Amino acid sequence: RSKDRLVLAVLEEKSSSALTEEEARKFGLNGSASRLGYDDAAVEAYLGSNGNGNSNSNRSASRSGNGASVKPVPSGSGTSVVSGRGPGEDERRRKERVEEIGREDAWFKRSDGEAMPKVSVVPGGRWNRFKTYSTIQRTLEIWGSVFAFIFKVWLNNQKFTYRGGMTEEKRVMRRKVLAKWLKESILRLGPTFIKIGQQFSTRVDILPKEYVDQLSELQDQVPPFPSETAVSTIEEELGASVNEIFERFDVEPLAAASLGQVHRACLNGQEVVLKVQRPGLKELFDIDLKNLRVIAEYLQKVDPKSDGAKRDWVAIYDECANVLYQEIDYTKEAFNAEKFAENFKNMDYVKVPEIYWEYTTPQVLTMEYVPGIKINRIQQIDKLGLDRKRC
Repeated sequence: RSKDRLVLAVLEEKSSSALTEEEARKFGLNGSASRLGYDDAAVEAYLGSNGNGNSNSNRSASRSGNGASVKPVPSGSGTSVVSGRGPGEDERRRKERVEEIGREDAWFKRSDGEAMPKVSVVPGGRWNRFKTYSTIQRTLEIWGSVFAFIFKVWLNNQKFTYRGGMTEEKRVMRRKVLAKWLKESILRLGPTFIKIGQQFSTRVDILPKEYVDQLSELQDQVPPFPSETAVSTIEEELGASVNEIFERFDVEPLAAASLGQVHRACLNGQEVVLKVQRPGLKELFDIDLKNLRVIAEYLQKVDPKSDGAKRDWVAIYDECANVLYQEIDYTKEAFNAEKFAENFKNMDYVKVPEIYWEYTTPQVLTMEYVPGIKINRIQQIDKLGLDRKRC
């Protein structure tokens, strides 16, 4: 009866006040201004972009007053229309709506003609073609990049290297070039340094703006590793082939990050994503963090702190090292996700993906697929109908 009343209220063009807030919320239509929700226009667009609420169907389909699908029933049934929708259907349509508006290809899928730097994913860096584990090779790779950066910084501060004289404008341009070189060097050095670069991308108190701008790209512009490697990791961790476990598995990654990448799949009829860890991270961290400790101690001695900032490089290193080792155990991330969900279970505008523990290990994390929109994509957020003042 409540469903019939919801449809009839719209078809008869009654005011929104004809429905109680409880009924509206029950069917996923939170248009109340008292909390985060959809405005009237967004609800109409969400429900009826093509006459049946499914935005991926034929756009030429006819539309009813609220976009919900309705159908006549035989005479004598006592009612003229039925809704045909339930809370589960509303949830599905909500996800489709968010996915449609927020659709954005990962940066590495875009074709702009620029060569993509490769990430070192196993110990040995550019020498990994030898398939051998070598602390000396990795150390030489790290310090080669460090000394090259120091030399370039020194060179940029020498007046004789500027044709026509050194000006602030020329110095800024050189810093931009060097910042890009640093970002690409970090990408080649691999996961440990990408993670450190991400943390420094927010430290405007330490680095000039040109460096912050380039390092901020490490937040969501990290190249993926080969899909064959990801599939191999999944099958080794879960003990079966991806074809046996999943009805569908997308070989092409959905996104990539410093420590892993994400693949979409279908598990028992449910859309899920798998976060797969880059190979060899523990061994890589063991080597890299020893070298980073030496670098931190050196910076602690030579940093004049003339800008008044109280930088403790060794303390920064200790915190980074602790976080890195915790982040390569995905079971801890899964546990924290469930703890977060429990803490915010009474807030209906907070969504935490469900964890599939049977398919989760320290190197593979399987969770519910939940589409979303980046907080800096203002136009898409407005199109969805969210009140940014209340976000």
